Amino acid sequence: MGSAAAMEIFNQTESVGRFLWSSLSDIEPPPSLVKCLGATAAGITFAFVGVMMERVRGQKSRPKENFSRDELAALIPPKRTRGPAADAGEGSQAAGSSTRQRAGLGKPLSAPDTPTGAADQSPAASPAAAGGTSTPSQRLAPTTVAPGGRELSEVEEAERKVKSCLNKLTRDNFNKLYEQIIVCITTACSSEEDRTEMVEVVARDLFAKATKMHTFVELYADLCAKLHSDLEKDGVTVNFKRILLDQCQQSFKLHLEPPKVDQSLEYEERYEQLVKYKTKMLGNVKLIGHLLRREMLSPKIIFHCTDELLSIGTEESLETLCCFLDTIGTTFDSSDWQGRPRLEEVFTRVELLVEDTRQSSRIRCLLKDLLDKRRSSWRDPASSNNAKW
Repeated sequence: MGSAAAMEIFNQTESVGRFLWSSLSDIEPPPSLVKCLGATAAGITFAFVGVMMERVRGQKSRPKENFSRDELAALIPPKRTRGPAADAGEGSQAAGSSTRQRAGLGKPLSAPDTPTGAADQSPAASPAAAGGTSTPSQRLAPTTVAPGGRELSEVEEAERKVKSCLNKLTRDNFNKLYEQIIVCITTACSSEEDRTEMVEVVARDLFAKATKMHTFVELYADLCAKLHSDLEKDGVTVNFKRILLDQCQQSFKLHLEPPKVDQSLEYEERYEQLVKYKTKMLGNVKLIGHLLRREMLSPKIIFHCTDELLSIGTEESLETLCCFLDTIGTTFDSSDWQGRPRLEEVFTRVELLVEDTRQSSRIRCLLKDLLDKRRSSWRDPASSNNAKW
């Protein structure tokens, strides 16, 4: 009964298949379908051929896996022979070190003393055999050397420490790092010549930091004032204040006029050169102003700077003038200072520049903001208005 039903189903299926085949044989497949099927068949063929070639190549390059006993014995290094004295010397430590060696911790931190009668101990293999002992500082602290391979001098080593302290200097760690800097100057250098060179290095590094990082210029000015006072007390012959003033004076003369920028450069490159120039110039007059406020420089420098900047009259020099007067205004713009009449003349010339239409609107706004700040007793008018609200 089951076989008859199966034959019936098979015959029906066959008849349906013949009907579909006769119906589809009249339909012509589109050319795009034929091309797609042909490309698919070709790709499968090439992939199959590539896989077979890769398998053949891998079998040729596969290393030999079956080794004979003689070949395996040749690969194993020979066992080291141990003398009776070495076995006796290390026998007392076998119980204590076997557990660590089995755990994969390697050799102990301190090697045991090897008897002089050990036959396999070479003099070059152990520092103790050469007549010296290896300390942790010798193993872990390499000698500081310059890029050329030579050892650093006392001044170079002290200069590196000073730069490290200046990079980490803040209000919170000021006293701690200041002590390290003063030690580098007074005790790290043995000769008077090296000490003089070290003071010049510190003054140069301080000046470079202060003129580039305007946010911390007051912090660096405090450091300069404290260094000058303590070096005088310690009897250091070199004049730190004189060296610092020379740095400020040279930079001021160098940046009185803006650099000549090559107009063939891209806009970004020209703008970058002007920003570098302005950063150094404004940082220089800010440092000079804060040194004046700390009585490290003579007040006569004020009018030397203002006369120079007003005589040049460029946008850059007038912007520098605003920055300089803003820095010293809170200290020197007072009725009890003997140079007040001459300072009034400077501000009168500033008022005339505000009314001068030949100046750019940006410079006129900067000068006007300076005068407004002076009228509000050197407080920022914007912050005062915010405080009222």
